[in-house]
Amino acid sequence: MKVHPLTKTQPYKALLRYIHLQLYFVVWEHYRHSWIGDLQLEIHKGDAGIIGNVYYGLYECYESLFLLHYLRAEDYFLDVGANLGHYSLLAAGITQCRTITIEPVPATFERLQDQIRINHLEDRIDSRQVGVGEQEGSLFFSTDRDVMNRVVDANYTDAVAVPVIALDQLDAQLPIRLLKMDVEGFEYQALQGASSWLNNPVLQVIILELNASGSAFGISDQKLVSLLESYGFYPYQYEPFSRKLKRLTGHNKTQFNTIFIRDLEPVMQRIASAKPVRVFKQSI
Repeated sequence: MKVHPLTKTQPYKALLRYIHLQLYFVVWEHYRHSWIGDLQLEIHKGDAGIIGNVYYGLYECYESLFLLHYLRAEDYFLDVGANLGHYSLLAAGITQCRTITIEPVPATFERLQDQIRINHLEDRIDSRQVGVGEQEGSLFFSTDRDVMNRVVDANYTDAVAVPVIALDQLDAQLPIRLLKMDVEGFEYQALQGASSWLNNPVLQVIILELNASGSAFGISDQKLVSLLESYGFYPYQYEPFSRKLKRLTGHNKTQFNTIFIRDLEPVMQRIASAKPVRVFKQSI
């Protein structure tokens, strides 16, 4: 078990939760986890990524707590590459904001729909089974990489064709405050189809996964950073326990995602005035 900021003072508890879940899966295939607030997670044996919430409370805690401190009920949140809905569930279930969720892989999308139904969030989450790219069309996505399914070519053995939209096809009147994108290296192409949103001053924050996966498509992390900076979004690291933001010179190399902010002052005002979030017995 790795050291995690939410369990570092009592790491044995995370270990006990891990052991308990592994023993549970010896007999059963599914596990219903009471998460944060009233949220529930349906965990399947073999799940990756989202299962970390069982052990640590919030697996991607820095980005998750930023989202919870920043969003408000009157906002819209756009979750591109939602997977099983970690961020969408937090946004719609805890902050109560309206959420648009995009997940291309059919089997994953079906699981995402289950998570939404379990939490009775159908009225707050608009979920769409499509991919995103520079323009409307279709692409092939892998189906055998779990949380790392990605765009592949037509010759890939385990792949499915999925309809693709450009994000600019979404209703430009929606007041989307925060865009989170995790599309396994296809971020540059997806953002090329989102110029209207990138120019919209209502959009203040983009959370982006940058881990060199774009190299599979000939795109470096720095090229993505430069693209976002050309629209006025600059990289920051969030410290949720003090609610401070630190400007970075490139993408965040110590965490899963990088937070890009266009207008720092109103973002800082929001996170400073946000209600505390309870994770386990901690109020953050």
